[in-house]
Amino acid sequence: MEPQLSWQWPTTASCAGAIAVAMPHGGPAIDAVEIPANQEPHGVLAKAGAAAWGTGRLDLLITVPENRTTTVDVHFHKITKTTVQQYDWLLESGEGCGGPSHQEHLELDLDQRELTKVDANDEEEKTDSSREPGVRGYVVTADEPLHVLIDARACSALYQWSVSVDYTSGSLHRTQTIGPLYTGGAVAGVSRYRLSQTDEGQRKLTADGRSGATCPPR
Repeated sequence: MEPQLSWQWPTTASCAGAIAVAMPHGGPAIDAVEIPANQEPHGVLAKAGAAAWGTGRLDLLITVPENRTTTVDVHFHKITKTTVQQYDWLLESGEGCGGPSHQEHLELDLDQRELTKVDANDEEEKTDSSREPGVRGYVVTADEPLHVLIDARACSALYQWSVSVDYTSGSLHRTQTIGPLYTGGAVAGVSRYRLSQTDEGQRKLTADGRSGATCPPR
């Protein structure tokens, strides 16, 4: 039995709705995407092509079967950018976990092409600023699965990027790719919307002006 990879983007179950998403020009209208009642709207819209606005969180979980030790490398590749950003709509972030503070995670700065480790005390350690930044040498066992939180940030451009997860266990070598994913932001004049719930528990989409030109907060 091979290692199993599961992932969520651009939110996690514990931070549902804490990320804003925006649709690059030419994608479906915000009210044209069907969102099942039991699914988190921002994640559904991201699967339809929306980009994380400012910061998106990728939640990776890797498990391996009993009696197997696997070495895992995670690196980011196929990073391309569009400097002229155009978006058709922006869905604001809703209630969530309040952001990535006080959890160990990685921060991928797409503008600078830098990867930083951040511990539970918010202490930072730059790890990689190469063309394809990554973290290598994770050791995963059945008793110690690998859970990696990655916050991908962007301001100056719209980025398309992917994640490559490489496994090595004895003679077994395998690679899985996640993506493409999209992150961008800091564009003024984008039609902005917010989601709320009615007294009957139904979702309600409301226009909420237009976006400003500053970078979304970290």
